[in-house]
Amino acid sequence: MQQVLFRSWLLVLLISGAAPSLWADAGLDFFEAKIRPVLVEHCYSCHAAEGKSVKGGLFLDSRAGMQQGGESGPAVVPHRVDESLIVEALRYESFEMPPKQRLPEEIVNNFVKWIEMGAPDPRDGEVPKSPEVAFDLSAAREFWAFQPPRKHAPPAPESKWATSEVDQFVEHELHQQGLGPS
Repeated sequence: MQQVLFRSWLLVLLISGAAPSLWADAGLDFFEAKIRPVLVEHCYSCHAAEGKSVKGGLFLDSRAGMQQGGESGPAVVPHRVDESLIVEALRYESFEMPPKQRLPEEIVNNFVKWIEMGAPDPRDGEVPKSPEVAFDLSAAREFWAFQPPRKHAPPAPESKWATSEVDQFVEHELHQQGLGPS
């Protein structure tokens, strides 16, 4: 009887030690089968380092990129579906991703399940840095919006209709357009 009990305990210990790795493998398999294909097909063209341009500063082609997120925050927060912006976007609650066509509910539910599992993701790599934008301060100072307002002399009145300087500007422009006051 003691031998059976000992073997049972030994079996329980072996299985419990192996269980986390089995769960992790199942999570990675789920990612590879249900999540990565959707990301590749619907997301990478706008949200990957290899894409044409990265929209919103969001890189979905690495685990770090998903967890860091973009301009709006983290796309994925493991175990927290309500804080994961990718689910909001897929449900068309805040953002509408993918923008051309809403994904089937089954795919959205797969993302929910994956995040609840802890968002297991075998992809390594760091988030690429956005290229630095050169800023020319002297050129910016020449931009029209940064110029101080200048006082312009109003055009000469063309009729008695223009009683103020503003009216003189309006009347002049109307005359340029071949129009008159109504």
